[in-house]
Amino acid sequence: MGTVLRLGLAAVKGVAYSHPPSIVVHSDGVVGDRRWALIQEQGSSWRVVRTVERPTIMTVRARQDTHQGLWLQLKDGRAFLVPAPDGPTVVADYWGRATLVRPAPGPWDAALSDVLGRDVRLAAVERAGGVTYADPVSLVTTSSLREAARRAGVEALDDERFRPTVVVDTPSLPPFAEENWVGTRLRVGSVDLLVRRQLVRCAVIQCEPGTGQSDGPDLLRVLATDRSTATGIVFGVGAEVLTPGRISVGDVVANRKA
Repeated sequence: MGTVLRLGLAAVKGVAYSHPPSIVVHSDGVVGDRRWALIQEQGSSWRVVRTVERPTIMTVRARQDTHQGLWLQLKDGRAFLVPAPDGPTVVADYWGRATLVRPAPGPWDAALSDVLGRDVRLAAVERAGGVTYADPVSLVTTSSLREAARRAGVEALDDERFRPTVVVDTPSLPPFAEENWVGTRLRVGSVDLLVRRQLVRCAVIQCEPGTGQSDGPDLLRVLATDRSTATGIVFGVGAEVLTPGRISVGDVVANRKA
């Protein structure tokens, strides 16, 4: 069906993607992916900051270190090493889902608030998948990316606009071939996936990776002609993890019979 072209994850919900050569996948998601988030006060409670509301979060780079702390790099050059927090947890709302997080107070809070233009706090997410909107693993294909670029009138689209876990190189497949994977099992590296659904997209795909600017092509409009469903405009697919393992760039993506 194809091979793994690129992998992606974000140590902090919404920040610029990292592209490691391999990832470790557990049943609840990719190790190190979205295990931190920014939260803001909402009355007497907290809620997770939504990328679509504050796209400048995309200018921040982050990676989790081996001691469960976090390395942060801001666009202006400021950098912070955040230790794993040991204070009390709080409940934060994430799109109607109660998520347990552990604030990590420090000078980075003021710096991140400057970037977002809103008072925010950095917090570790207690449970893997707690701030993952849909499925633990998402996939897009190069054939679909090429078609989206053609419709948008640009030479190429950065796959990071769609923030996939796995970009599958599919030179011989037609655009949107991945929609036919829904309900099937895939073998990717040593990982077995069950493709559950097409992924509904929001205005985040309008934002340029690394800047958060939205002055490029109107991707929602160009996809709406035939990518609209009852739940929204779709692009790529989401999958459940059946067999944990490792995925590396260059791995074959194949159908796996039940």
